[in-house]
Amino acid sequence: MENIPSYLDFFLKIKAYFKDAMEYLEDTDIDRYFGTEEAVFEISTRYSKYVERLQKNDATIEQMMIGGASSVANCLSLMYE
Repeated sequence: MENIPSYLDFFLKIKAYFKDAMEYLEDTDIDRYFGTEEAVFEISTRYSKYVERLQKNDATIEQMMIGGASSVANCLSLMYE
């Protein structure tokens, strides 16, 4: 099995997808939001779930870093106030 992406790699991928979706936001607004309890909770929870799936060979790294990261970014964009 390939190396499991780090939390930071997953976080940054999500942030990049979020920034693409929310292009009207300033970087400072995005940074602020990604430091909130709700964003950190969502990202860390989904990261843990994907790590479990990878360890069980129930998902691939590509699924985690493309499908998983983009779905978290979409979720966060819907939760953004």
